Amino acid sequence: MVSGTILAGVAIIPAQAAALADAFVSGQMEKDRRGAAKKKKKRRLRQKCSKCGEGPHRNDAIYCWSCGELLD
Repeated sequence: MVSGTILAGVAIIPAQAAALADAFVSGQMEKDRRGAAKKKKKRRLRQKCSKCGEGPHRNDAIYCWSCGELLD
């Protein structure tokens, strides 16, 4: 009885440890991929505001940060 429990433990514990290590490595790789994608994505800047001439503005800007005019 005891020897069967020992053999089961010897088989189960390494398998669980391997699954845990695999999950950790996969999580780190996913985190690295997301970080690399964020670094690749650079902000593109728009032209100057047609009303006040301030700029450049971020690509996702809707209004001028200086005068509040709606951007093109």
